[in-house]
Amino acid sequence: MTKIRATNGSGKSFYVNHLSSNDYYSEHEKVQGYWRGELAEAFGLRDKIVTSEEFSLFQRNVNPKTPGRLTQKNMPGGPRFFDFQVAAPKSVSVMSMFDERLIEAHRESVRIAMAELERLAAVRVRDGENVRTNNYETTGKLVYAEFMHDTSRVLDPQLHTHNVVCNVTRAGDGRYKALETLEMCRAIRYAGKVYHNEMAARCREQGYETVETRDRKSNVIWYDLACVPADVMERFSKRRRQIEKAEAEFIAEHGRKPTLSENNYLSTSTRTNKMLTSTSNAFRVFAVFPVF
Repeated sequence: MTKIRATNGSGKSFYVNHLSSNDYYSEHEKVQGYWRGELAEAFGLRDKIVTSEEFSLFQRNVNPKTPGRLTQKNMPGGPRFFDFQVAAPKSVSVMSMFDERLIEAHRESVRIAMAELERLAAVRVRDGENVRTNNYETTGKLVYAEFMHDTSRVLDPQLHTHNVVCNVTRAGDGRYKALETLEMCRAIRYAGKVYHNEMAARCREQGYETVETRDRKSNVIWYDLACVPADVMERFSKRRRQIEKAEAEFIAEHGRKPTLSENNYLSTSTRTNKMLTSTSNAFRVFAVFPVF
């Protein structure tokens, strides 16, 4: 999860540059996002296409329906969105270029995982005896923009979804308040397991054989497709190698592993610029007939 903070801008640049442009090989190939979450209904947005205008209103803490102030407090520089990103296993990303059923399986599995996180949405309770406490009320309501992308800027197949959660929920008294994400963040690993288990089951339903990928402690962390050789997955992991190199350099310099925010910085600082003319069809040709 990455926090996206309020800025002096309208939020349109983030929407245009990072969400609606296919992540991340073409500035001109646009991706449609959709409003999801139980709270989207309150704004008349559920399942509708995300526009830069609505996105900008949420970024400026403006209710897109009224439009008046969305939440009572508007903290300067505070987080306006929380980007929960869900990525498919590399083997699934590779095969999804040729089997659209895997794209739909990914989409459905992401939504199931996000529904689990939504159950934990909450607000801080600041009334009466709770004024100086960290007590919270579970609301179970989110509004978020779902953007699915299928590649990285270094031309790796990388099927993943940005679930950009607006910093708002609705308390039991009906008021819109800033979102408390503590329990959601604690459950990220759990939600990841939900996604991977759902994705593996759907892949098997479609006739794919899956193989377990384990960590150093022999825990299953995800499932890959048996039909994709290891050397193919390695070939299309250039972006991962970029990040790992940056992390190794950080450890060598600081003598410790980077924090979550520092990891996010390493990830964004190592991105290449988007290509001006490449399209998804051109990318598929490159993937089948790579030039090295």
